[in-house]
Amino acid sequence: AVGSLARFSCAADASAIGLFEATLFPIFQMILQEDVAEFMPYVFQILAQLLSVHQASGRLPDSYVSLLPPLLQPTLWSAQGNIPALVRLLQSYLQIGGGQLASSGQLQPILGVFQRLIASKANDHHGFNLLLAISQFTPAESLQQYLKAILTLCLNRLQSSRTAKFTRNFVHYVASVLCIDAQGEVGVGLFMDAMDSIQPNLFATVLQNIMLETIPSVVGRVERKTTVIGFALLVASKRFQSAAAYKSLTGPVLQQLAAMLMDTTVKETKTLADRSIVDGSSAAAAAAVADEDLDSLEIEDTGYQASFARLATLGDIKIDPCPQISDPAVGLGQVLRPVQAQIGDAVQRLPAEAREYISQVIAQA
Repeated sequence: AVGSLARFSCAADASAIGLFEATLFPIFQMILQEDVAEFMPYVFQILAQLLSVHQASGRLPDSYVSLLPPLLQPTLWSAQGNIPALVRLLQSYLQIGGGQLASSGQLQPILGVFQRLIASKANDHHGFNLLLAISQFTPAESLQQYLKAILTLCLNRLQSSRTAKFTRNFVHYVASVLCIDAQGEVGVGLFMDAMDSIQPNLFATVLQNIMLETIPSVVGRVERKTTVIGFALLVASKRFQSAAAYKSLTGPVLQQLAAMLMDTTVKETKTLADRSIVDGSSAAAAAAVADEDLDSLEIEDTGYQASFARLATLGDIKIDPCPQISDPAVGLGQVLRPVQAQIGDAVQRLPAEAREYISQVIAQA
């Protein structure tokens, strides 16, 4: 009821936000201080909703800035029911004040939360949701200084306890970085620089041995579009085509992108796919048990923990690094057309169906 009242009242009169905050903040502060576990997930979601009203200003109000450090304390993140709500709240912080947080040194503690989340098979997808907001809403130069550390953490997890869910989310995250400022190949440069700083040509190995087979399994309309465009930008980049270790993978990448786009069956949303793996909330979970090794999910005996219930009035934040492209097939053709001479040999060596598909999208661009 509070969420509905706040949403619709502030939509009708933006000045009402001050009254809501003045009334609710002391109550929320009491709930947090007294550790009233069953109300905390609702508090974080309502805070995210209130914060979204400030989006037009482009800056985080001081009251929310002062609230951020307590929100990053490990004790809050130890309760499973808090995690989805806290991640959604941090996404709102980043959406409104990503540059502000970066300039004030607040990205590093947020990335500390990411590190905690991806260490858990139950929560790694929440970690990637946080990363996606960082790559979408913070300046590229701010992301650059942390990208090597982010990728190192991801690669270590891929090596130590890889799951289908984690790999799928990693592929989508990499594609979202590759899409940053696509016209100037900024994202491709950021990503390749970070990977090469870990180990030269390391990405060629990771792409060939781990990521390629996962590309078609990415789910969700925006997620699949991002994956297609991101990896198309990678293949079309001068850096990829000028290095033998990468250029040889042009055909395999294009084949997987074609396979993804030719598969017209309805794909469930990323949120549903991630949730079904963790809690078995859809029939898809049954088929994924073997891949995800649910028996190894860490379950801590921490006593009572509040469960998470999503507020109907709080939607997901739209994270789309290439909103100007609506049709991924059209976008693929537009990216590949300028480099069709460079990739021509690789296209001709593709299996017939993939070759015909890639040639068609280029011709129609």
